[in-house]
Amino acid sequence: MKFMSPCTSCLEFFDAFESDWCDCIGSDISPKCTHCGKCFCRSALEFKSDFWKLAPRRLNEMRRRLLGLKPRASSDRFTSISKEGPAEIRRPLVLVVDDSKLIRMTTMRLLRDLGYETMEAADAEQALVLTDLYHPEAVISDALMPRVDGRDMCRTIKSSEDTRDTKVIIMTGLYKAPRYKYEAFHSYGVDDYLCKPINPHELQQTLLRLIGLPRVMQRRDFAFEVVA
Repeated sequence: MKFMSPCTSCLEFFDAFESDWCDCIGSDISPKCTHCGKCFCRSALEFKSDFWKLAPRRLNEMRRRLLGLKPRASSDRFTSISKEGPAEIRRPLVLVVDDSKLIRMTTMRLLRDLGYETMEAADAEQALVLTDLYHPEAVISDALMPRVDGRDMCRTIKSSEDTRDTKVIIMTGLYKAPRYKYEAFHSYGVDDYLCKPINPHELQQTLLRLIGLPRVMQRRDFAFEVVA
């Protein structure tokens, strides 16, 4: 059994089952990256929460045993991320990545109205974990985010054999000059680059070109844009 996860320090993927465990002093421990040797105990709370929700039961039980805790009763690890496991989730799936909750909600609402299944991540660390597990057909990400920006996240996705076919769309309200778009395509491997405010019909045409037709559209009278 394997559970591949991106390291929050070096961004390389590693198998948590092949890792040594850290000896951090506190209420928790985590696997150490097999490349750089760092754990993720000091990473963002959202990343840690998603990692343990997505991790196989066996890895969770290893953690609890090392902490001296009793085994946890059976539960659905996917409840807070999706009502379905990776194999049952509807397609095409689009992962929305932005550190702004408002932007994520607005974009997801638009995508659902276009007929796509959606999932969200608040930062690149979460997005890499979800991409590795769920293999979305497309990732739509803000360019500028804390710690790891959307362009570097795209480069990581494209450098992995398991996720390199995932289409990555970068949206930005800041890097609008032509040189930034050229750099995104040629240095980071993005599949499309959209400047905010994003018109719903422009996004629709981009997704149709990159990942094909969605399920039946729910509405056609779009009255909002992704602006921030």
